[in-house]
Amino acid sequence: MFMCSRVQTVLFSYWTDCGDTVTAPHNGNVTYDTGTTFSSVAQFKCDEGYNLTGDGSTVCLGDGYWQDYNVSCTIIGKIFTFLHGIESVCRHNNSF
Repeated sequence: MFMCSRVQTVLFSYWTDCGDTVTAPHNGNVTYDTGTTFSSVAQFKCDEGYNLTGDGSTVCLGDGYWQDYNVSCTIIGKIFTFLHGIESVCRHNNSF
């Protein structure tokens, strides 16, 4: 009975399709280079000017769902841009 159950699980997992349901991060995208079936990998990438923070990929599991993931794209130099803007305002108005 154990062997039969194990074979059922393997066959079920093999035919599982998670679909293209992975949410891309804002200012980024997701690609399914290996497909969307069991053990396939979805890769996260960020747009130019953004850094990837968190998981770089997720895997299609045997239950038909993608592995939990936490990913975001953060702008490169955001703090510098913000501080530079304040400096410009201060110089222009001579006060803050």
